[in-house]
Parts: sequence; C-alpha cells; structure tokens
Amino acid sequence: MSSGQAAVTSIALENAKASVMSGIVSRESTVGHCGMQSLMNALRRSGPGHNGRLLSSVAAVTSEQVLYVIKAYLLGLFSPQSANVFITTSPGKFDEVFPAGQRRGAVPGRACPCLCLCACPCLGACPCLSA
Repeated sequence: MSSGQAAVTSIALENAKASVMSGIVSRESTVGHCGMQSLMNALRRSGPGHNGRLLSSVAAVTSEQVLYVIKAYLLGLFSPQSANVFITTSPGKFDEVFPAGQRRGAVPGRACPCLCLCACPCLGACPCLSA
C-alpha cells in the first residue's frame, strides 16, 4: 500500500460504504434516537435531512477518493520518517512507561515540567518545551 500499487476493490468499497451507512441509519432506529438526532442537528445547525444528505455523500464515494485519503492522511501514521508519538504519563508511571517506549524504538526525548515525553526528534510539540 505504501508504494501506491494497491487498489480498493469494488467489493471492499461497497462493504465499507455499507458499514458506514448502517451506522448512520442506526442513529434513527427508535423514536428516542430520532429525537436525539433532531437535537444534534439543531446544535450542529445542519438542518433537517442531515443524515439523508450524509447517506448520499457516503454512497457517492469512489475508490479514487478512498486511495487519496489513505495516501494523504493514513500512510504517514505508519511511516517512521513522519510519524510522531507524544506520551503523557503521571510521575508515578514515568520510570515504567518511558523505558517501554524506548524498547519499542522511540527516540529518547526529554521530560518537560508537565512530564510530557516527546518520543520524536521534534521536541517542540509540547507547549511547556516551546514556552
């Protein structure tokens, strides 16, 4: 997949869309759920028919769009060159958590005053370190 040579089959695409659509439809499975959805739509200011529009949008998704999202947003999460890990732990767990991350390949970071441990080379992500 990281080489971009994998394809989303039509069966996989239809199964994924059916799963998402099932979740959307199940939001209105009872009178109570319908009322809750109506309230949520009002709070989001999405108007009546939001779930219907959402279903139409999901049904229109193409395999090319799925591949774009995978390449643009998901592959980087699994790439050692671009993935960042930020571990926050309590002082009591510091000695247990940080060495475990190092054993799994985390680059040793430094502890900031709030004990956020940056396990990537950036070290600037924590507000305490950049302050």
